This record gives sequence, C-alpha cells and structure tokens, in this order.
Amino acid sequence: DFQLFMMATILTPILYKYPRRGLQLVLGLALLSTFARFYVTVRHELSIHIFFGISLSKIAEVADRMYIIPPFRFTVYAMGMYVGWVLRRYKEHIPSINEARVGWMLGFLSFLITSIASVRMNYPDYHYNKFEAGVYAALAPATWCVFSAWIIYISEKGCNSESIICN
Repeated sequence: DFQLFMMATILTPILYKYPRRGLQLVLGLALLSTFARFYVTVRHELSIHIFFGISLSKIAEVADRMYIIPPFRFTVYAMGMYVGWVLRRYKEHIPSINEARVGWMLGFLSFLITSIASVRMNYPDYHYNKFEAGVYAALAPATWCVFSAWIIYISEKGCNSESIICN
C-alpha cells in the first residue's frame, strides 16, 4: 500500500489544482487498473472468489498476481481520492431528499450487485468460468467501493442514523 499512498500524494494535488485533467488522469488510471484485473484473471484462469474445488495453488497464485501488485488495487484508491475531492470541493452542499434517495438506491444497488453476482460461485456444482471470474474481479472492488463511498459521503454531510435523509 505504500506505493499507492505515494501515488495518491502525487495525484491528489493535481486533482485539486487541475480538476478536469486530474479527474481524467485518475479515472484513466482506475480504468487501467480495472482492465488489468480482468485481463490477468482471464489470462491465468484465476478467481478472487474462493469456490468449491479451487486448488490452494490457484489461491496462492491469485495472491501473487492480484493482491500483492499495487496497480491492481488502484481503483479503490482512485475512488477514495474522488470522494475526498467531492467532499472538499462541495463543502457546503447538503444533499436534497431526491439526491439522498438516488444515492442510497445506487449504494444499495451496487452492494446487491456485488453480493448477488457471486452467489452462483458458492454452489458445490459450480463450474469455473474465466469470463465470469474476470468480470467479477474487475468490478467487485469498485461496486463495493461505491456503497462505502456513499456511506462516507452521506455521513460527512451530517445525516443521522434515524433517517436516510440529511437534516
């Protein structure tokens, strides 16, 4: 994570000083990271989801090829930088009722997509599909992050636990 932290310290000032170019750069790197996870998963027939019948050597290979290499984890860092940028740039903005509803809907939808997408992989009769595994490896970190980012955003904006809508 040190490499990602250092990269974030370089990209964050660019994001604040040149918002349009900074967002394009961060988004481009995040897309490269996402595509790289997909490519490596398909090319080496890996799975970030542990399913019945997966060998220990494949689990170790996933760790070696996906989790240890920092660029493959950049998407989540990029989303964190973006949330920080939005919170700083729009300090005074309080989400309207409709914005909060849309945010919660997208947050829960992304949570459900990530959760439901892997259900089939939990069955004992599941047969590995490298394309399916690649799509899950590419998108699951981002969809989890959308849900987490929404909770961080809405909490920072002063919403309480009694209501899904901000005060």
